[in-house]
Amino acid sequence: MTHLGLRIEAIRFFTIAGPNDFLLLTPERARALGIDVFLQDGMDVTTPDQAPTVDVYADRFVSYGVLRSRCAGFFKMDPGVVERAHMEAIETGQPIAGNETWINIWMTMFESAKADMNTRGSLLVCIETEAHLRRQGLPTGIDGPSYECSKASTPTEFAMCADEKLWAKDRAMNSIYFWIRDNIEPSTRKGILAAQRAWLAERNSCGGDASCLHDVYDRRLRMFKDIDVSS
Repeated sequence: MTHLGLRIEAIRFFTIAGPNDFLLLTPERARALGIDVFLQDGMDVTTPDQAPTVDVYADRFVSYGVLRSRCAGFFKMDPGVVERAHMEAIETGQPIAGNETWINIWMTMFESAKADMNTRGSLLVCIETEAHLRRQGLPTGIDGPSYECSKASTPTEFAMCADEKLWAKDRAMNSIYFWIRDNIEPSTRKGILAAQRAWLAERNSCGGDASCLHDVYDRRLRMFKDIDVSS
């Protein structure tokens, strides 16, 4: 059961009944134990995406917590959007399993996220967390790259506006550049500006090739993975 990815609470549920006992696994109990359920009512089917388990909500709660506490400096996202989604995760997830189980689940996830940030740095974790939420169709408070798309004028700028997967990366890169510029000796700023211009030229050489743009941004961001603009 552990190899199936079941939580300890689920394993206890399935093993607590004696040989002559019977425990009914209801849909509500399944969701509380982290087990996906498809509910069929005639021809209508409710999928796990429509009625997630408590684990899914706990994951969202932790992910939004990471965005709020460690990623705001990188992304400059809309704090109201993140705050509302953060609260919705706890208000929806907590009643499914009860307060004690809810706390145990999200605290375990939080400790894992914290260890990941300590190992790989906040920047990379923030990029992945934003992408993780966006893949679920959830709001992240990011509605475009670091510039106004209404003012886009080059193939690269148009391509970046069309690919929402690039928005967080561009915002992070923009924030990091200004953070470095504002926190170094004035005598070295010319060198930083020259390096940034060279990188922008490399980026713009991608034209409208999204794959090329992702590669250019990913390589650049890995170089700055230890920078934390929130500190």
